[in-house]
Amino acid sequence: YAAPAAGADVNSLVLSFFKTKGENSDTGCTIQDVCAAVAAQNIGEASVREAVEFLTSDGHLYSTIDDMHFKGTS
Repeated sequence: YAAPAAGADVNSLVLSFFKTKGENSDTGCTIQDVCAAVAAQNIGEASVREAVEFLTSDGHLYSTIDDMHFKGTS
């Protein structure tokens, strides 16, 4: 997983993570996986959750086995 350049918006960062890391898994990735990956960029869990909610409602992500696992749409 290669993080986008500093200043990239949180939605793009989160979507990129789910599409890259969750691509080969039936269950996708968890919100905690994303939080751990973006922590170095000072992006908190609340921001990640907001991005996941937005991306899900916009049709870019979908939940898989529960409300913590998500995967990018193709």
